[in-house]
Amino acid sequence: MSIQSQILPALDGIFSSNQILSEDVPKLAYIKREIARLSGEDKKSFAEYLLSTPLPQDNLIGLYIYLFDCFQDARFLEKSLECLPARLTVPEFYEVYWNFTQQLFSSTSGSKMVVDTLRDLFEKTADSLKQFLETRGIMKRNYPLAEPRKIAILSPQILTMRHSPTREAFSLSLHLEKYHGCECYIINTNAMHYKGINTLNTVSPPEFNVNQSLTGGQKVQVNYMDFESDVSIFSFPQGAMTTQKVASIVDTINQLGCDAVISHGDNLMVMESLYRYLPSLFATTGAVVPFNHCDAYFVPKDLFDDAAKAVAQKYKHDNFMLESMLVTPEGVSETPANRADYSLEESDYVYLIVGTRLHREVNREFADICQQLLDKVPNGRILLAGTPEMLISEVFDKAYIDDKRVQNIGFQNDLPAICAISDCYLNPARAGGGTSSQTAIINGMAVVTLDKGHISAIVPESKHCSDWNGYIDYAARLAREPSLQASEVVQLKQHYYENLDAKSQVDSIYKMLCHVASDEFVFEHME
Repeated sequence: MSIQSQILPALDGIFSSNQILSEDVPKLAYIKREIARLSGEDKKSFAEYLLSTPLPQDNLIGLYIYLFDCFQDARFLEKSLECLPARLTVPEFYEVYWNFTQQLFSSTSGSKMVVDTLRDLFEKTADSLKQFLETRGIMKRNYPLAEPRKIAILSPQILTMRHSPTREAFSLSLHLEKYHGCECYIINTNAMHYKGINTLNTVSPPEFNVNQSLTGGQKVQVNYMDFESDVSIFSFPQGAMTTQKVASIVDTINQLGCDAVISHGDNLMVMESLYRYLPSLFATTGAVVPFNHCDAYFVPKDLFDDAAKAVAQKYKHDNFMLESMLVTPEGVSETPANRADYSLEESDYVYLIVGTRLHREVNREFADICQQLLDKVPNGRILLAGTPEMLISEVFDKAYIDDKRVQNIGFQNDLPAICAISDCYLNPARAGGGTSSQTAIINGMAVVTLDKGHISAIVPESKHCSDWNGYIDYAARLAREPSLQASEVVQLKQHYYENLDAKSQVDSIYKMLCHVASDEFVFEHME
């Protein structure tokens, strides 16, 4: 009996209920591992069969999302969208958005159809919400004002300084206050914390963290790079985004007297509600073309490709500032970590992989690339940092783990200290890598990456590898040739300090905010 013939009845039994039972979770993890072990042809054939055969109707969305996770075939996600209603409430949209976008963000598979459908659902929900807020008198237009002074920095999640979006929000506030005399308020909407909410009945709903120490309005002292100052934060309760929560956030921004807003991260309904009422600018290392509209967009020019331009045109986003990625490294190590704590010899060449979603981003394909690299570099070692829950035994061979040639060292409070004992940053084929690579470069590490993801805005194009063979060869040469390693480190640092400057970036952002708040811009773009 083939493994496929055993898997199908197991899936039928588990998904014939409208909820995933706790005792079924280990079974589903086992099924996923077995599917991963199938040959390429068998896996493709099994996926085609599942796409064409009738499946239990009780929990189709959860089943299709699970199958996408197993097969990385976007057609499963596309089928799950067919099960959604044509119009979603505010909390329904947010749950759908986070489930689907997190699957795509951590995947090598993409789908224009999925993203377009989500954008269309967003516009319907946002239009209804905005009409509601307008009829209740919550929206207050604040155009024009030539030089905005009170600025709201809207963020869906504020955690600690190990969290790159948090550093970005703080850096924007610190620069605007110090160099432009602004009064900034970071609005922590807690729009990502959906722990315990799983109305879609998915196997692994996204569970984002929340900073429990942030409640209401407060000042938080920040010691970051050249800054040592307070930032003002207004935090809203964790949990589902609702019409009332959006209204409360908008009303708070009005009461604070803010005359401009920077949309940092996926702010969706809140930012769309504020659009055309406050001068607005999008500035983040996330999506190049966000779902919500702004008056201007600060985006990495390397990522604004033809596909992004087509999306911008279709959904009426314009006025893009083609810049680099926001510069927010974690800093330079003051005290390096102790190699012995990680069973490393001084003669070892240490490759470092960093990410908070490595359990999705380090798949069997990338693990095999890493193992081929270690076979070429006898003194090579790989550390994976950032994702404690990642089980390296699921993707790496036992021999590499037993010999400690591959280790998952989990979340690190002091990433620069780990960078200081590492030699080379390895980037998987993923969308991220932008801010952790900045930290790696300024701490003297070489970087190996494909021509993919946010890291493209940090590492010169000439340093990108065109395929996995080139990736392995380059990473191996760095370990074998100290002169090449030293030269690459110098060149990366030089590129970083010459082209990536946070102060000049925020200067450009503020100049654009002033422009979009002006009479000329407002009256030209008012609907």
